[in-house]
Amino acid sequence: MPFSRSFLSEEQLLCSICLDVFDNPVSTPCGHSFCMTCIGHYWDSVKHCQCPLCKQTFKRKPDLHINRTLREITEQFKRMKGNPGASGGDGADKDAEEGGTTQEPVGSTLRPGQLPGYLLEEMMQRDTRHRAHRNSLASQNETIEQTLNTDSTSDTQPPGFARQVSLRRYTLSGAADAMKVPLCPKHHRNLELFCRSDLECICVECGQTEHQSHNITCAEKEWQSHKMKIAITENEIQEMTKQRMEKVEVIKQSLVDIKMLSEHEVQCSMQLFGALISSLERSQAGLLEVTEINRHSAEHQAELMIRELEQEITELRRRSTALAKLAQTENYITGLKGYSEVSTPKTMKDWTGISLTCDLGTKTIYTSVCQLLEQFKEELQKVPPAFCE
Repeated sequence: MPFSRSFLSEEQLLCSICLDVFDNPVSTPCGHSFCMTCIGHYWDSVKHCQCPLCKQTFKRKPDLHINRTLREITEQFKRMKGNPGASGGDGADKDAEEGGTTQEPVGSTLRPGQLPGYLLEEMMQRDTRHRAHRNSLASQNETIEQTLNTDSTSDTQPPGFARQVSLRRYTLSGAADAMKVPLCPKHHRNLELFCRSDLECICVECGQTEHQSHNITCAEKEWQSHKMKIAITENEIQEMTKQRMEKVEVIKQSLVDIKMLSEHEVQCSMQLFGALISSLERSQAGLLEVTEINRHSAEHQAELMIRELEQEITELRRRSTALAKLAQTENYITGLKGYSEVSTPKTMKDWTGISLTCDLGTKTIYTSVCQLLEQFKEELQKVPPAFCE
């Protein structure tokens, strides 16, 4: 059954992602509808599967199916939009929408972002109807306006000032719509367009005058596009925040591990170096003791050798004196008798190969110290490489 176009609104059939009429519409578990391709691309661009509108997050990617009823309604709407006469539209609408679009003059080119002339003309016609509705509301409230004029007119205010203010309250479909759609302060028309060049909302007349050569688009669609960008940016910020919070936890855990490892290393190093110091102290004490004992032994041996040598020196000097006296004797009988006594010396030691040794007996101790250092190196090899660098 065909639907009357008056019961259908294009805004109700717009995908909030591509801002165009639904193409193969699907519905998420939260109840919102999108184009199958649009929602698929959106979920592929974010890490968490969530609804672009209500931000409801799904644990896993939902298995979406085409909403056949909504697709039939959308296709019906597209056919009615392409042929307004079939839906009961008037002749003016039929002329404006015949063939889907109104052809531009031959040879005319549109600047980037410039709205086609037929679209501006359609918006002008819509604004004209809104103005007529506003005038009817203004005539119905003439009594209120006269009262406002009477009360608000003074010597400092020009005539008609209060009426101009009151008329601004009754635009389009009444005060409620006037609150929703702001008016252009210059032309008093709805700010339905957005100038991307100047980044401001404008009305239709502004688009045809001072903003004619600018990049102009529909304000509502521009805001929907910005809302999608906001949603994507918000998702990126949440993801970046989550990553940094996770990094904070990792750093905190690393700090705890470092503290525990530091305590363990201090304890192990104290044991290792304490054992080394104790062994070195024992070796040093043993070295001093052996050195002292060997020194005393060498001193005693040297004293004995010196005493014995001094005795032999005394004996040799005595013989030398006796020989000198014998050489001066003229009596050969006395000389021969004395020579036999002097020429036979006492037995003396051969001191040629005898010397005082310089070995203090510390070689064994130094050997044990070297072995101790080798053991210490082996213990250091067991320490993690990071602490040896």
